[in-house]
Amino acid sequence: ARFDPVITRDIRPEDIADALDEADIGNAIIVISACYSGSFTDALAAPDRLILTAASADRTSFGCSDTAVWTEWGRAFFVESWPQNRDPRVAAVRAQEIVAKRETQRGLETSSPLIVEGDEIGAVIDRWLETLD
Repeated sequence: ARFDPVITRDIRPEDIADALDEADIGNAIIVISACYSGSFTDALAAPDRLILTAASADRTSFGCSDTAVWTEWGRAFFVESWPQNRDPRVAAVRAQEIVAKRETQRGLETSSPLIVEGDEIGAVIDRWLETLD
């Protein structure tokens, strides 16, 4: 989809953290599929959050373009991993493996996707997964 002539501005990690805090959103899985998305983890990290990023703070994510539906990591996570692994933590690890393999095959520097799990969110996810069976 194209959104021309939408004018965008950079979104700072603090903007997202403030919005989540102001909305009083508790347990959350936050997925950021963008270059340098690991730079968001410090501001967003909280005990009740799972943060998944397509790249580390100092790396690009591959597959970004105006015509792409998914980045490489986005496709690996949302299309190839999560539908087969209900646990987003397991799916994120699998997505990391898929992306690393593709990057190696193409001779690209790894994007180093991140998984940042707060101390409390794991138990919440486990309880949620139990309701799916």
